[in-house]
Amino acid sequence: MATQKQPPKPNKVLRILAIVAGVGVTLVLLAILASWLSFRHLRNSWTSDQPRQFTATDVDRTQTQKLGRIYGKARQAVELGRAETIEVSGPELNQLLAVVPEWKDLSQRLSLAVDGDLIVASTSLQLHDVPGLEGRYVNGDFTIAASAQDGKINLNVNKVMVGDKPLPDFLLKKINERNLGQLLMENNSPWLRQLDALTISDGKVVVKTRQGRQR
Repeated sequence: MATQKQPPKPNKVLRILAIVAGVGVTLVLLAILASWLSFRHLRNSWTSDQPRQFTATDVDRTQTQKLGRIYGKARQAVELGRAETIEVSGPELNQLLAVVPEWKDLSQRLSLAVDGDLIVASTSLQLHDVPGLEGRYVNGDFTIAASAQDGKINLNVNKVMVGDKPLPDFLLKKINERNLGQLLMENNSPWLRQLDALTISDGKVVVKTRQGRQR
């Protein structure tokens, strides 16, 4: 007569469950540790606790007068609802930050250049709304494709350099997942409401304003 197999003793079952639970907890802790190390690496590699500082561009008197005329033409077009075409070079775009009174504070946090048909914005982005990165900054050079047609703005960040390191593709993709042009329009600036078209080519920015006040 065959001997009936005895069920495992309760204490043996408990030991097995304890081992399984211990392995599970260990795997979870390892996953948390790996995530924390990865986050810490990204945090230290791509962000800083201090914003980047810029020195305002020096502009001589003759150039200041020329820029004043460009700005005056643009401001009147916006305030009076005139259809105008305003053209500026890359250096003039950056110089405007230094000479226009209401933009001067930007000149300490932003530097602009035009590279062919792209805008290069060197700036510090504060990450105060990003959990775990409060008080941190991305200090980088953002290469941006920008255009506008019929008042609709299109923006795409092609590349971000933090120091001599390009931002990883998956982070760049995250940036461009949002409609950056729409987010800019939500600022509801009169300058943007009056914008009709924007083109960038051969190192120059050409802006066309709309006829009639846009509200």
